[in-house]
Amino acid sequence: MAEKLISAQVQQREISFKPGGPPAELTVTVINYSDRFASFQLEIMAAGIESQENASWYSLAPEVSTKKPPGAATEFRIAIADTPIPGFIGMMNLTVRVFSMDLEGEDRQIIRLNVEQGNSSIPLVLELPVSQFQGLPDSDIEIPVRVTNPTQLSVNAVIRCLGLETNWFPDGIERRLQIAPGKQAQTSFRSQLPPTTETLSQVYPFKIEATHAKGAPAFREGSIEVLPAGYVEFNCDPKQLQIPPPGFWWQSLWWQNWRLGKKEQTTSDPGAVIYGAEFENASNLPQQVSIEMVGAVQPNCNLELIPEQENLAPGDRKFLELRASKSRHWFGWVEKLILEVGAVVSDKRVDIRNDVQVLELRVMPIVPRWLQGSGLFLLFLLIVWIFTLEPQGHKSAVNVVQFSGLGDWVVSGSNDQTIRTWRVEKKRLSPQGVFAKFDKSVRTIRYRPRDNNTIAVGLENGEIQLWDVLSSKGNKDRPRTAIATFSYQKADRVLALEFSADSRYLFSGHGSGLVFQWDTDSRQIDQTTQVPPVNRFNAGFAVYALELVGRDRQLVAIAGQYNGLVLWNTADNSRQDLPYPIAGSQEDYIFSIDTAEFKPNLLATADQQGYITLWDLNRCFGTPENCQPSDRWSSGHREQPVQSVALSADGCHLVSGGADGKIVLWPLTQDGRRADPEGYRVQDLKNKDIINSIDVKRVGDYILVVGGSRDAKVRFQRLRQKTIDKKVAPGCGS
Repeated sequence: MAEKLISAQVQQREISFKPGGPPAELTVTVINYSDRFASFQLEIMAAGIESQENASWYSLAPEVSTKKPPGAATEFRIAIADTPIPGFIGMMNLTVRVFSMDLEGEDRQIIRLNVEQGNSSIPLVLELPVSQFQGLPDSDIEIPVRVTNPTQLSVNAVIRCLGLETNWFPDGIERRLQIAPGKQAQTSFRSQLPPTTETLSQVYPFKIEATHAKGAPAFREGSIEVLPAGYVEFNCDPKQLQIPPPGFWWQSLWWQNWRLGKKEQTTSDPGAVIYGAEFENASNLPQQVSIEMVGAVQPNCNLELIPEQENLAPGDRKFLELRASKSRHWFGWVEKLILEVGAVVSDKRVDIRNDVQVLELRVMPIVPRWLQGSGLFLLFLLIVWIFTLEPQGHKSAVNVVQFSGLGDWVVSGSNDQTIRTWRVEKKRLSPQGVFAKFDKSVRTIRYRPRDNNTIAVGLENGEIQLWDVLSSKGNKDRPRTAIATFSYQKADRVLALEFSADSRYLFSGHGSGLVFQWDTDSRQIDQTTQVPPVNRFNAGFAVYALELVGRDRQLVAIAGQYNGLVLWNTADNSRQDLPYPIAGSQEDYIFSIDTAEFKPNLLATADQQGYITLWDLNRCFGTPENCQPSDRWSSGHREQPVQSVALSADGCHLVSGGADGKIVLWPLTQDGRRADPEGYRVQDLKNKDIINSIDVKRVGDYILVVGGSRDAKVRFQRLRQKTIDKKVAPGCGS
């Protein structure tokens, strides 16, 4: 028989405990019957409890004894402060296990514990599985709550959500639960966040309280973060003013202007005019708003903003006055000044609608034209006739340019709210005048691939219009009109358009982050019917570029704010986020993407950090772990933002335009990489004006490049392939 090395002696074999009363205590004496020094430990196990780890219903003193010599005794004091099983009443067995890390074997003693009916005040056990929530205005948030009854009696629990407005909870802020002894119950509070302008974007703390008649209340804290939402709308009215105003016609008399001359005049004088600037804060962020000049060429006049800035609470609408004054020439003609003003907000986490306004200031000469001599009368008529001719170019920043399918025509859209057409001649573009005029800026244009006889136009006000480019010019009585107009939400800027390969569907990307698929079948659309989109997708960021990619072009590549780059499968509405090398903030954008007509898996991107990136999407389809760029560089535009990229149809040439005023041609290899590290500089604007949009077309032995810039110019280059090959390494198109 094995020698017993550990002996435990219990003074009391049966003890009683009443919950809420003093702890039940007992003493266990442990004797070292070994021939060596040893330390001892105790563990108490209650019958009916599956897990004995981390038992908090009893305490030991000491928890581990010091090492005792052979024959020495150690006294352990056990204090039972709670019931082993919540809500249990009656007799149960406790097993006292004595063991040593220094000796083999153990000793066990059985104690009977009589748990009596308690009458103490015991709080409920309250848990929040989730304590921090986020949501947009008008959204619903579910706050789950778990409550455990640790008492020996059934309780009527009252659960309340405190600290938030009661109108946030359409189902009330109180729940009542009947909970059996030792059992757990669950409930929840449904919070419906108020509309955008009624709730600030911030963190709102709340507290969950659980009470019952026989115990103290229990509390748990949490918070709801209301995310930024809404927009700030900017508008100027009027947009055209004249110095002097028409009501001050008498100021044109020479003796009055001799007195006024070129001195500064008050706002009540005809030497100054006031434009009204209206801001509406339809967001949940307090804003400090102002105005800044954003045009490439600053106007030669005095401008004063009154007040310099305004504070707008959510839902507020306020006005600022832009005072413009200009000294007038004695002789000459009407001087026209274009003022491009942009809205400035303190918190840019929400969209600014109509962020750029184009204003016109007409400055009349001091001496009336009819007094400038009969000898200049014929010249005056000639100049007036010239001024009444349709301008040959845009008057404001060009946002988009695109070649027709054969490369024989170019269309351009601008902030001056017009579309112009240009015929491609050998070495230049021949202006054909204004094709269409709109009430808002033109943000994007796309030729319809099939037949190439229709263009889609995206406007600042959220409208998409289809126009027949082969229709007659029209006249004053019957002007040219759009074939159809689509819109889902007014003022949601259309920043990107793309046709499907069969030309039936048109995809539109918007500042709100939404992407819509429209059916442009001529049998289903007309000017009198509002056609809803057939599909929609929320990218989660402002969409600046779209392209159809993949072998069957069933995937829509979407890019924009936060350096977001997403593939949307229109067949099953699935989403794949591509791992862009730079994680973007709200100030970072992918401005442009493009794919090659004959290489639909080759994708080029351009971003605000100055990088051009090439992707082989074959690596990304179905295997996201292998989805990495095939080439990436920032050397082409002095590390300034790259505004636009375009690929030739064969995928052998890439053209980029940047904020440094450069247009660069990059020959590519057959596997979609740079053939030359420096590229071929097509154009470098001396004034370093920003290139907003570019396009490229291969026609025979020539490469045609067109670019639109912020100085309102449309520029064209015709490059011979042999000339390029002599200066840079040839690519797959040589």
